[in-house]
Amino acid sequence: MQSAGVISTLQRLNATLGADARAVEREFQQVASAEQILREQKLLVNRERAELAAAQRRLEADRASFEERVRREWSAGAGGADRRVKLNVGGVLFETKASVLTRDRFSMLAALCSPACKLAPGADGAFFIDRDWWVFRHVLAFLRSGTLPASPDLLRELYVESAAYRLGSLREAVEKRYLSREAKGGASASAHGDAARRRL
Repeated sequence: MQSAGVISTLQRLNATLGADARAVEREFQQVASAEQILREQKLLVNRERAELAAAQRRLEADRASFEERVRREWSAGAGGADRRVKLNVGGVLFETKASVLTRDRFSMLAALCSPACKLAPGADGAFFIDRDWWVFRHVLAFLRSGTLPASPDLLRELYVESAAYRLGSLREAVEKRYLSREAKGGASASAHGDAARRRL
C-alpha cells in the first residue's frame, strides 16, 4: 500500500514538474521572443538614428548654403560694407556705413543696402524714412554698439520702432532688458513689469 502511495505521489510530482517545466519553457520562449523583438527594435532605432544624422548633415549643408546665398544677396552692395549710406529720417539727415545698417540683415534698413533694393535715394542722396528722428538716433546707436537707453519711455518707443524697421535684434534686446528689470525688481516689481509689458 505504501509503495502505491509513493508511486502516486511520484506521479503527481512528475506531472507537476512536467507542468512547471512546460511553463518555464513557455516563459523562456517568451523571453527569447521579446529579446528578438528588442534586437529588431534596436536595429530600427540605429537605422533611424543614422537617417537622422544624415538628415542633420543635409540640413547643416543647406543652412550653410542658405547663409552664403543670403550673405551674397544681402551684402552691402556696391562699395561693400564700408559704403556710406545717407538716411533722411523725419527731416534730419543721418549718415552711417552699410555695415551698421546690415547688422540685422532681415531689417528694412539692411534692405536699403541690398543691390536688389528697388528704392532710390532722393536728390540729396538720402533715403527718406518717415519716422521720428529723435528715436532713430537710438536705433542707430543700438546697431552701432548694441547699447540701449536707460529710460523706460525711450525703451517703449524703441520697441515700437523695432516693428517699423523690422529689427528683430532690437525687439529682443528691449524684451530682455524688461525681463532683467523684472528679475532684479523681484516680486514687488512684478506688477510694474506686467504693466510695462501691457504698454509694450
